[in-house]
Amino acid sequence: MAMGEASWLAEEIRGLLLSAGWKVPHSTAIPEDMSANAVEKLHAQPLGVTIITKKSSDKDKPGDPESILANLLSKSFGTVARSWDASFSDNFLRVIILQKP
Repeated sequence: MAMGEASWLAEEIRGLLLSAGWKVPHSTAIPEDMSANAVEKLHAQPLGVTIITKKSSDKDKPGDPESILANLLSKSFGTVARSWDASFSDNFLRVIILQKP
């Protein structure tokens, strides 16, 4: 995605989450020249959309916000990667938007 497309998409997702009652900060741009190693440290896939949460369970519970978000985004993008970061708090998730695959 071009930088403008990613920023626009991030703000669209933010707006939808805010309207659903989530607390969502403004998006932060990822530098275009970020190395693959730096992207990996973010626990993100090198292309497309990645949702990162604390839990590492392979089984989603019905109604989990992250699984609902992943399913909705998958309907628009075809695939959405999911990753885990044990340092996150239980009620925190991060959406990273990089170039289109």
